[in-house]
Amino acid sequence: RVLGRITSNVWVSEGDDRFDVGLAVKHGAKSLCVPGYSSPMPDGAGWRYSAAMIDVLREYKAKFPWVWSGVERDDRGGDRGNGGGGGERGGGHGSLRAQQLLPGVPSAAA
Repeated sequence: RVLGRITSNVWVSEGDDRFDVGLAVKHGAKSLCVPGYSSPMPDGAGWRYSAAMIDVLREYKAKFPWVWSGVERDDRGGDRGNGGGGGERGGGHGSLRAQQLLPGVPSAAA
């Protein structure tokens, strides 16, 4: 699930601001993808990622490990009381809060 969310949209909110820290190479609800990076499986049961996309994912995780950690915590339900997630699916995933991704960092909105 984390990979699916990272490769789509991961919305983060801070006060009145909302921004996307996901890679946005696919959108399942609209059946959209970025050629050369992702494509839907022929049976519709998921997504395929190219070697180039795997390289991008490795680099993204190395540079921004806090995004991965926040999405993993959210998917486990650890932050449900603080705003939900950020995936492309409905049903409980809205926008992560900046505090969920960067715990211990003072909020600019506070």
